[in-house]
Amino acid sequence: PYLVFASHQKIDNSNVEKCTNLSKTIMREFTSDLLPDHETRSSIINFSYYLTIGEIDNAHKIIQMIKNPSLWQTMAQICVKKKRTDVAEICMGNMGHIRGAAAVRIAKQEPEEEVALAAVAVHLGLLSEAETLYKECNRYDLLNKLLQAQGKWESAKNVALDRDQVNMKTTYHNHAKIQESIGDIDNAITSFEKADTHIVNVPRMLLDRGMLAELESYV
Repeated sequence: PYLVFASHQKIDNSNVEKCTNLSKTIMREFTSDLLPDHETRSSIINFSYYLTIGEIDNAHKIIQMIKNPSLWQTMAQICVKKKRTDVAEICMGNMGHIRGAAAVRIAKQEPEEEVALAAVAVHLGLLSEAETLYKECNRYDLLNKLLQAQGKWESAKNVALDRDQVNMKTTYHNHAKIQESIGDIDNAITSFEKADTHIVNVPRMLLDRGMLAELESYV
């Protein structure tokens, strides 16, 4: 299956548009080398179709027919797109993804359904999809943590400042520890100060590094 894109251009100065170019690209879920034959591709297409129309029983039947464990990852990715956490959890179980399945079970305790689906996306490496899901359910605290885990510190701090102020100081503190670990002392000091944890952590950091002159000056 393909996604088809059409480019449009206005005719002269009118509001009428005409199609000037068509392009197509194969859907990401179907680009895998794990789909070598027509029967396998048809199974994945039917699986996606049944999820779309809500025929979950038929989707389950296709899962049971699949023998290649690697295909379950493709099916789980489709479940994320279709927002079917229940079926995605089955796929992850078949993948033997114990940590991911456990994370989904924990996330299902949250009131927002998107949180569990985002947990699936994270463990499948679909990080941009997970970010979108957290935004959709206004769980900016979890979005903040995800951005931190990816090392997107500026984005994480922006989220904390605009949408997750309760965790703003924690975000700066966590960034300060990373900066300290890579020897970025000046910025670590600034981050500790913004986190309001500088009274203890800055002297400790300078003392640990033998920066006695800087410590005396700072204190």
